[in-house]
Amino acid sequence: MCLALADFSYVYRGILNPNDDNIEMRAWAQRVSDRLWGANNLIQDYASFNSDLLINNYKYDFVAQSEKLLDNRILIIVGSNDLTTPIEDHFFPIYRKLRKSDHPDLNVLITESNHDFTDTPKSEIAEMISDWIKNKN
Repeated sequence: MCLALADFSYVYRGILNPNDDNIEMRAWAQRVSDRLWGANNLIQDYASFNSDLLINNYKYDFVAQSEKLLDNRILIIVGSNDLTTPIEDHFFPIYRKLRKSDHPDLNVLITESNHDFTDTPKSEIAEMISDWIKNKN
């Protein structure tokens, strides 16, 4: 299950490309870094995360590694107004790849919300997840 899909390999591919002067992508990476490694340090230290992702970028690429997901039930919930990880860049590439591969159990819910789902009642998100769990085959 995934809420607000974020493909970090997408961001790092842009950052690693010396011919790409994508200021928007660099700004996005900085915003995400600030949220994850700011005052609350939610994940791990930034240097370790960054180093691992740079070295192993291909390994973390959702689309490139999609065949590893074919035997898993998948639920992806994303917001159409997500400006942090826009669905055009982070969701649709993996969605299309899994559909093209005829994924047998791919469930997708697109809400009219942002990355944090603050525009969607938490009970609605909980119900979506609960329904997915209950409908396990």
